Amino acid sequence: MATNSTTEISTNGVAHPTPSFLDVLTLEQAADYLQASAQSIRVEAENGGLLGRLVDGEWRFVREDVIRWLRAKPGPIARTAKTWTLEREAEVEAEIAAIYEQRRSLGTVGNFQIDGDGE
Repeated sequence: MATNSTTEISTNGVAHPTPSFLDVLTLEQAADYLQASAQSIRVEAENGGLLGRLVDGEWRFVREDVIRWLRAKPGPIARTAKTWTLEREAEVEAEIAAIYEQRRSLGTVGNFQIDGDGE
């Protein structure tokens, strides 16, 4: 199979474009590419929605991953975070209150003994 300077043969024999430095985007480049704010792209990356990597403290993204993320419908990562914030918080608070109530009924909270009058 003939190739030119812009293609190379992978290990499975399929020709694909040779990666260039433009295939890796900084945070600002990814934001420009997506016509979005750098802050919103950073949040997506930090929350695991957009695949990226910190290199020397700076975000880097592969253009192909950015396109794949843009084409995908919203995933469970964003919904899980939202569900936790809105629905699960009250449940967790109730569970913690139940744990402390159980400990009070046993007469101990942490390493402290509670006497009968609550003081």
